[in-house]
Amino acid sequence: MLKNIILFYCLIVHLDKVLSQGKCVPCKFNITDTIKVCEGSDVFISIKGGVGDSTTIKWDGPNFFTSTDTFFTIQNISLVQEGYYIANILCVYYNIINSCGQAHLILVTPKKANTITATVCQTHPYIFSNGSTITTPGIYYDTLKTAIGCDSIVTILLKNFRAKDTLQAAICPGESHRLPDGRMANTVGIYTSILMAQNGCDSLVYTNLQQVAGDISATVPNAFTPNGDGLNDVFRIKNLPQQRFVSLQVYNRYSQIIFSTRNVTGFWNGLFNGKTQPTGTYVYLLQYINCMGKLQQTKGSIIMMR
Repeated sequence: MLKNIILFYCLIVHLDKVLSQGKCVPCKFNITDTIKVCEGSDVFISIKGGVGDSTTIKWDGPNFFTSTDTFFTIQNISLVQEGYYIANILCVYYNIINSCGQAHLILVTPKKANTITATVCQTHPYIFSNGSTITTPGIYYDTLKTAIGCDSIVTILLKNFRAKDTLQAAICPGESHRLPDGRMANTVGIYTSILMAQNGCDSLVYTNLQQVAGDISATVPNAFTPNGDGLNDVFRIKNLPQQRFVSLQVYNRYSQIIFSTRNVTGFWNGLFNGKTQPTGTYVYLLQYINCMGKLQQTKGSIIMMR
């Protein structure tokens, strides 16, 4: 720990002769000590209470400081003014001259100015040292205290984290598009998806969904009745030209493929390996080339009733 340093030295003179030399008996002066001060503060130093026929004081200090006053104030002290302030005091006690020297150390704690950049979510505010909170982006100033009470100014550049992205997507007539949040969209428009980023903040994704003009989309029935009456006896795809058709598969509840074709005129009659399949719901997977020339997969269910 830094402490105030006081030095004493003395030369006692009587009738122009040196009588003794050694430790000085203080001239009954008191010095007001400031051990540690903050940069920019005012420092008051005084010497008072002297007794004698006459007293002479001369101060010497850092940065060419001099003074002959018994007290003075250093205003707005800076780092270059840190150091020893030595008072050379000459006291006349009737026939005895008592010369004392006192050295006073002033320690200056510099101002600290830091700049930090903080990024917060809109739902997670920044907390200042006084407990106040804020989420609005901008430049703010916070004042902290050092161990000896000096101010430390912090400039805070506050930013909000909300990542934004815009996606372009297109669908053919009758098709649907899966949005980033998992929803399905089949109409033209701008859709907003709110996702969670790695840092816990919201991330916005805008999807601009457009529709491309093209052929009429495939027609897929949702049920058929293979009972031999000639009405709706088979499951087949309609309104899809062969050049766009890729494949059609049908799965049972065990995820087993029980029908497959690569011909748009192919159809399922409710049989598998020549055996009638039970009434129920089956899953189909249709693959075709859409109006934009890309492979499109459509998955759905078909009910077979007898």
